[in-house]
Amino acid sequence: MESMEDIVRRIVREELAAAAASEPLVAIAPPPEVPWNPRALYSVARAAELLDVSTDYVYKAIREGRLASVELGTERAKRRVSAAALEEFIVARKRGM
Repeated sequence: MESMEDIVRRIVREELAAAAASEPLVAIAPPPEVPWNPRALYSVARAAELLDVSTDYVYKAIREGRLASVELGTERAKRRVSAAALEEFIVARKRGM
């Protein structure tokens, strides 16, 4: 017999899958004054600002492999996140991955 927690988890998964299948995915785009460049690199602080989250959250997502980044040096301040990686991260979150 399924526990109540298992039932709720199953229902939530089913609803998320149904929502992801029915809603069209929308790519993020920068503000109109900034031309879209998927190769643009952002600092972790700027990536956090664009996502409206803390830099700790961004570093954790990078460490866990959920957000791709480029290391330009040995210092923490030299890590960059591409616009394309940010878009992939957002799309993956929208799909419930």
